[in-house]
Amino acid sequence: MKIMFTNIGAKPLAFLFVSIFFTARLFAQDPDPRIDTLNKNHEALDNRVEKLEFRNDQTLDLMRQREERDNFLITILGSLLGLLVTYQIYASVVQQRREGKRDDNAAEKVSNIMEVVHQTLESRLNAEEEERKKRQASEKEMERVLNQVKPLEQFYRSFQVRIQNMRRRLEETAIRLAHISRHDFRINAEALREFAREFLQFKTDLEPLEEEKHEFSARIPYIRGIAAHYSNQPELAKEALLKVTSAKQPEPDEDSTSYDRRIANASYYLGLIESNQGNQDQAIAYFEKANGLDLQYRDFLTRIVTAESYILKNDYGRAIQYITEVQERLLEMEQQDGHLKRYHLRLQSRATLLRANIAMLERKNNWHKEVKEWLEVVHLKDPAYYYSTTTLAQAYAVDDMEKAKRLFHEAYQSILSLRDLETVKEVRSRILLLMTAGLCAKQSLSNGQQIWDDYLDEADILRSNLPRIDEDQCTAYSILGKRNEVSEVLHHHIEMIREGKVLAK
Repeated sequence: MKIMFTNIGAKPLAFLFVSIFFTARLFAQDPDPRIDTLNKNHEALDNRVEKLEFRNDQTLDLMRQREERDNFLITILGSLLGLLVTYQIYASVVQQRREGKRDDNAAEKVSNIMEVVHQTLESRLNAEEEERKKRQASEKEMERVLNQVKPLEQFYRSFQVRIQNMRRRLEETAIRLAHISRHDFRINAEALREFAREFLQFKTDLEPLEEEKHEFSARIPYIRGIAAHYSNQPELAKEALLKVTSAKQPEPDEDSTSYDRRIANASYYLGLIESNQGNQDQAIAYFEKANGLDLQYRDFLTRIVTAESYILKNDYGRAIQYITEVQERLLEMEQQDGHLKRYHLRLQSRATLLRANIAMLERKNNWHKEVKEWLEVVHLKDPAYYYSTTTLAQAYAVDDMEKAKRLFHEAYQSILSLRDLETVKEVRSRILLLMTAGLCAKQSLSNGQQIWDDYLDEADILRSNLPRIDEDQCTAYSILGKRNEVSEVLHHHIEMIREGKVLAK
């Protein structure tokens, strides 16, 4: 049997080998050197026999003791070797058992790991299979839903086309309305209201659902602002028109002349809004901007309203300068063409009426004679202009009441024949019209109290409908005061008309 010393410590082995080495040296020693001396020295043998025998006996005893000791050491060494072999065999057996148990534990652990791996793979495969089934079910459900949604998608696309068509229609309408002359906007008030309604519907119902957002051209806020002005919405009109005046260049399909005209008109309406709010300085700034864009001096209306703002500021000298310029320019056109178009004729009449109003506000000596002189010309050339005829009647009321009554009646008949009471809707304009109709009816109808009371009652009620910007209420022009007045003053003037007064002072 092969003896394994791997588990024997290094120190016990060294001790064993050293013991064996010294034991071998002990047996290999030479005899005592004194024996050779006895052989050489025969002469002293006798004398030393006794000593030699004694020493020999001692040596024999010593050798015997050494032999016994060596035998004991050999016995002990054998026992030790036996113990070592036994220990080695025992250690080998124990080691083999440990290695066997370790192998068993490793095999068990490997088995457990393989079991976990197997279970994990099986669970993963089951999950993947379940996921695959779900995915297939989802794909089938998606296909079913897509088949159901396809009509909705078609509807969505058609709805987007509808939005685009509506946007294009608004742009086309704005372009068409933008080409209308400014003095014709009032007679196209219904078209403006329809545009405002469609635009609001688009902004509310369609634009939030628009797939691709687009910006409207500047023509849209331009027409929207004008529509708001004629619908008694000055705040909305101001907001829209400010977008127009802030544009720094024409639209891609717009020439510079059309662009300047649009900016000038927007400035004109912004000036009106400020003037109606009593902000004459801001109004004049807008009007002057519009005048500056009129390089051919064709915009007489803006110059007339500029003069009106100066009158409301009590700057009569600057107002007369504008009035004179307009009158001279229109007179040149009349002499050149032999007559004036209806629109220009009304502007000429309005400029003359402004000059008469200044005279009535200043109340200088013989002011009524000047007013009669100026307005008789207007009455002759433009008899349907009932505001001028009413003002002429007020001047005659100073010294010729019979003539005044005839003129009041004539002005009232013009109001009825033109049917303005049915068509004029803008609050400020309607209040002035109702006050004028009430004054003329009161002064010319002997049995028409119910008629003029109805006019004056409606005018009084409409004061509460005067539009506001923030907390500030618009003013309105008074036929008695010859200037814009606040609501309370208008009420006072309405009551003066009921009492038979024809002028505020």
